[in-house]
Amino acid sequence: MPVTSAPSSCPRAVELLEGGVACLVPVLAGITPHDLGRPTPCDDWDLATVLLHVAEGVDTLMTCLPDEYPCEDPGPLRSVADLRDRCQRMLAAWSRALDDADGADVPCAWGGVTLPHRTVALVGGLELTVHAWDVARSIGSPGPYAEALAADLLPWTPVLLEETAAFARPCSWPVDGTPLERLVAATGRDPRWHAP
Repeated sequence: MPVTSAPSSCPRAVELLEGGVACLVPVLAGITPHDLGRPTPCDDWDLATVLLHVAEGVDTLMTCLPDEYPCEDPGPLRSVADLRDRCQRMLAAWSRALDDADGADVPCAWGGVTLPHRTVALVGGLELTVHAWDVARSIGSPGPYAEALAADLLPWTPVLLEETAAFARPCSWPVDGTPLERLVAATGRDPRWHAP
């Protein structure tokens, strides 16, 4: 999935990736085995499918780092706890890479191209935040509480969506909606969606 380097100018991109994980992990704690077949705001995807998709994304965020930060193949997703652990290992790998870079850019292999780490971090932050919302809606949780995170992601969302084709077509939503409502609408979700 090609992405331009324009978002590489976002100085807080890695914070937004960390925010996406911080948004997702508490929501994961509310999932029971009986929830896995529940519908989600993602058309034709049940909760198990969303979780597998998120795990693939987290694994990609780990393996896109340069070769000097090798990551063991985590294999198939085994449980919700495994997904939570993958998120933490991914952040630890990013922390090591950025500490070693000492402020320099870290090139990431992403979708067949090399991109600045800030661009990849923004894509990851957007994915994790929106999927945290999907999971919360699926299980009837009131979270995630991500208005500030959504507000920070919104300015970068149009270019990321235009070039990644990772989400459904945007839904219309009033500009005076909350930042999280506007973010999920921009990624093709109806902010009013609730599990039946």
